[in-house]
Amino acid sequence: MVALLTDAANGDAAANKPAPTQGSLLPKDYRLDERVEPTPKPDFPHYQYPRWIGHKFDPDGQIMPYPGNGVLSPLDPASALHRSLQVLLDDLQQQDFASLYTFLPPSSWHMTTYEGISDQIRLRNSWPADLPVTASLKACHAYVATRLADFNHCLGAGIQMKVAGFESLAEGIALKLVPTTFDGERALLSVWECVILGTTITLSTWGLGTCCVI
Repeated sequence: MVALLTDAANGDAAANKPAPTQGSLLPKDYRLDERVEPTPKPDFPHYQYPRWIGHKFDPDGQIMPYPGNGVLSPLDPASALHRSLQVLLDDLQQQDFASLYTFLPPSSWHMTTYEGISDQIRLRNSWPADLPVTASLKACHAYVATRLADFNHCLGAGIQMKVAGFESLAEGIALKLVPTTFDGERALLSVWECVILGTTITLSTWGLGTCCVI
């Protein structure tokens, strides 16, 4: 199952994003030229925290609005992988370092099939080519939904994935997933091509491994 996920928070407001500036407020690992970097907020001490604190989570671990859209594949709650991850989650929550992590609910576990766009990352090559980067998020949602209205014809048969190991993240825990067969690899590449042509977004996170975030 693949679903287009949109978060319409603040979708009616046109963007008026300040340009990133260098200085002590920037996270130590901030990289302006990469897709995954959100624009630092001038009133938040990012240098004290991992880069997604102040964007997706507050310093106390509470989830913050992070509007955008993307294509996700939810993890089947009846699957063996879901059961194994639940055991892992239960174990992690018992560890001494558990207070340093915010554990997302099992209902949110998913594979990111296509990263899509974020309201906080407005770069020309990470935004639909037909829309200005100042367009409202509501307009962007409508554009992507229209362009992917017949997305199901790209899917074909289901693509079986397998766990290839843990994804190395400095600020989270994720699994690396890859297709189990060469045909599945080609099918996944075909899905990506269909999405990137439909959304006219030229830059995203590509590669055969995708992540099931826990």
